[in-house]
Amino acid sequence: KGVLPLTARHGKLMACLIETIEGRPLCLFARLGMTGKFILNPSHLPLRSGVKMSLLLAEKGTAEPTTRLDFINTRMFGAIWGAYVDHRYESQELERVLMRLFSREVEASAMGPDVYELCQTPQRWIDHLRGVSQKRQVKTALLDQKLLAGVGNIYAVEGLFVAKAHPLSRVQDLSDQQLTDMAEGIRVAMRATLERSAGRDEVVYGSAQGEESPFAVYGRDGLPCRVCHQDLVLMRVGGRATVFCPHCQSHKSHL
Repeated sequence: KGVLPLTARHGKLMACLIETIEGRPLCLFARLGMTGKFILNPSHLPLRSGVKMSLLLAEKGTAEPTTRLDFINTRMFGAIWGAYVDHRYESQELERVLMRLFSREVEASAMGPDVYELCQTPQRWIDHLRGVSQKRQVKTALLDQKLLAGVGNIYAVEGLFVAKAHPLSRVQDLSDQQLTDMAEGIRVAMRATLERSAGRDEVVYGSAQGEESPFAVYGRDGLPCRVCHQDLVLMRVGGRATVFCPHCQSHKSHL
């Protein structure tokens, strides 16, 4: 019936409270996975491919829905589920109820700390990476949601480039300054995504390839590095496409 102004997020896990047409509060959870996302559309538009669930939304007190919230889950890595909240709760108590339910889901997921929040405090970022993944390859560590919640492949390769870190180097091989630069690179890439998406009905990651890519390295394999002008290289790390600059991100002993 209407989206309440109560939301929560941790990594790629999201929650919000909606009120059903019967007036019952429903806590809606979504795990986006690699390709899941929400799109707001006018209710009359036809469904696009990949939509797995839709909610018709109306302003409270209006008769007909004017907006549709579509959950797209193209590769089926995401999930969505819900839980009704006792309607006897007063409105001022609903935020507390939402956060309690959401905290349970975060705990059950065994995710690491939220990466966007962690990136805001460089020393916490350094201490966390050195404490839980010192001997791991840095690229696979970044993508491990149990270590860091919310780092996707785009943000990982961008962070590595800013840090001048070879994707196969281990965390212990990198200096504190490189780890700090990595956090900043990830944060800036995330902020750029939010800015591209401002005023839009969906998140715009900027997945164009080649010269149209808005990123420093992602999607630009075979093109000149924007710093040293040598060709960027594509390799696979942990099964994921990884673009890097062999000159700016050289590492003599990454094996």
